[in-house]
Amino acid sequence: MENKGSAWVVPFIFLAVLVVSFGLFIPFLGFYWDDWPVILTGQFFGAPGYMRFYEYDRPVSAWTYIVTFPLLGTSPANWHIFTLLLRWGTTLAMWWTLIRLWPNRRQEATWAALLFSVYPVFTQQAVSVAYSQHWICYLLFFISIGAMVQAQRSARRWFWPLTFLSAATSLLHLLTMEYFAGLELLRPLILWFLISEHQSNRRERVRQVVVRWLPYLPLLIGFVIWRLFFLKFPEGGDGNAPGLLYQLLKTPLDSGLRFLQIALQDTTHMLLMVWANTITPTTIDLTNRFLVLSWITAGVVAALLTLILARRIPPAVGTESDSGSSWIRQVLILGAAGVLLGILPVWFTDRQIIVGAYSNRFGLPAMFGASLLIVGLLTELVRLPIQRVLLLSLMVGMAVGLHLRIGNDYRWTWVKQTRFYWQMAWRMPALEADTAILSDGELFPSVGIYSTAMGINLMYPPTESESRLPYWFFSLGREFSYRMPELMAGMQLEGGVRNYLFEGNSHNSLVVYYQPEDADCLRILTPQDGEDPDLPAISKQTLPLVNLARILPDSSADGPSENIFGPEPEHGWCYLFQKADLARQQSDWQAVTELGDQARQAGYNLDNSQSNTPQEWIPFIEGYAHAGRWQEAGQISAAAFEKDPKMAPRLCGVWHALANAPSGGQEQQAAVQSAQNSLSCLP
Repeated sequence: MENKGSAWVVPFIFLAVLVVSFGLFIPFLGFYWDDWPVILTGQFFGAPGYMRFYEYDRPVSAWTYIVTFPLLGTSPANWHIFTLLLRWGTTLAMWWTLIRLWPNRRQEATWAALLFSVYPVFTQQAVSVAYSQHWICYLLFFISIGAMVQAQRSARRWFWPLTFLSAATSLLHLLTMEYFAGLELLRPLILWFLISEHQSNRRERVRQVVVRWLPYLPLLIGFVIWRLFFLKFPEGGDGNAPGLLYQLLKTPLDSGLRFLQIALQDTTHMLLMVWANTITPTTIDLTNRFLVLSWITAGVVAALLTLILARRIPPAVGTESDSGSSWIRQVLILGAAGVLLGILPVWFTDRQIIVGAYSNRFGLPAMFGASLLIVGLLTELVRLPIQRVLLLSLMVGMAVGLHLRIGNDYRWTWVKQTRFYWQMAWRMPALEADTAILSDGELFPSVGIYSTAMGINLMYPPTESESRLPYWFFSLGREFSYRMPELMAGMQLEGGVRNYLFEGNSHNSLVVYYQPEDADCLRILTPQDGEDPDLPAISKQTLPLVNLARILPDSSADGPSENIFGPEPEHGWCYLFQKADLARQQSDWQAVTELGDQARQAGYNLDNSQSNTPQEWIPFIEGYAHAGRWQEAGQISAAAFEKDPKMAPRLCGVWHALANAPSGGQEQQAAVQSAQNSLSCLP
């Protein structure tokens, strides 16, 4: 397809497509989901911590972080760049493997690698720390397959060194992570294709395939035996046990029907629905500048690829020949087998690509086969090469647009996370150990409960225990909706992931409320917030548990690590609110009023979009009142009621409490009476 002087062009095309798809947002991305436990382990416990973290289900996989964490550290950008380069390297390794397997089909190999690089089934590239392991293993798999192919084509003196390299990388990716074990069963098929080039006798072909598979087959069998029968798991058992496989042996009819159903569902999703998802009606919004930009980018990528790839079509492409028909059969067979074998281990565990918030990661192994299958079908069904190029470029362009939109979602999730953690640090400079943080539900998409708990533990001075964590985050709706009486009575709380454990009591809890979509600041709730009309019912139920004494005013630490949580945001409205709320907790009314004056001088008021949440002005109402500035307290209260009349019961509670404050004389009585009358407070 290309001459030696332009061999660099194809790798550059892969890199450019990947950078546009995943690299543009790297400066604005952070940590998500399973990134957080890995970062906490590296930050506090280093290599021994990784050994303990993975010792049960994937004891060998610790090596990836033992090697990479000292180099990449806790900088999100480092991890995103690294994982993007791994994805590029995996694409190059796949491309190299295909052009060694089919030397006369370099163009189609490039097409398949392009599709593979952005195949839209896997949409979690931004979870860079966790998925660096997956891309390392995928890269090792293609190095192994490519070395095997090269060993068959090389001179005898290179056969055993390349075979050793292939076997070693095969064993390493299997022991590190079981995701790509199913693809190992493609080896005899690939060997069959290679041997068929010079051996026409079918029996001899079978014999040679078996002989040349022998360096690899014992490794695969040994891995399966070790994984199923010798690997020890914690008390909860193996979360990836092949339960459906065992059921097939017991109840073949019912379980076989179940297996067929999930296989058909996932395969349909893998080959068809993922492409339909690249152009949903909700993404066509001409009033949304980013969506419009994503479509323009997708169109530009498709157009440029069409121009570049069309110029590189060799004259022979599209002609009918026996060798062409043979290649079509091979690529379709290898593609179909790659899809089915890639997902087979997932199906055996009775899991699916389409079920679960993070389950599209199970489609990673099948991306190889799906890309081959699509290229094979395009070559077979579309006669003109330029039409194939156009269709392929459109598919790549649509996938690029999808990944851009998903990247933007991750960008906003990181903004919400960093605001949460910094506001938490401002409001709670230090926390007593064994404190539970409760919320009505998960706070961030693409993060999760235990991941948020890990982030909280990273904010404060490191824990001294290698397994016991001092803080945990709980979702009230998920974990306690049916156990509220126990929770309110003071139940023991437990949380954890792998070797990390939290133990506490529900009476040592704090309840948080965070709605950044409404431009609200983080709020640490108090029992008095029960009259807040916006709070979820389950949060209101738990307010008697709030123990503000768990919050310590002073901290010996320097605050959150900017390397992990990003630079400290400007000290705007939410900073002033958090510090005023902390001062209110300490009854430091002078500090509250000083912060209130600072806020008002900066232009913050209830008409300002950054500070228009009435609940956030309650500390200042109380502060001004306790400082004897009753008129200002009344003005803010009136503005809050005008902004949201549903706030009347909450504001009435504030003024009932202020009525019992140390006597401020007639001015106090007049201010309280005026406020209560305007709010129609009950006696």
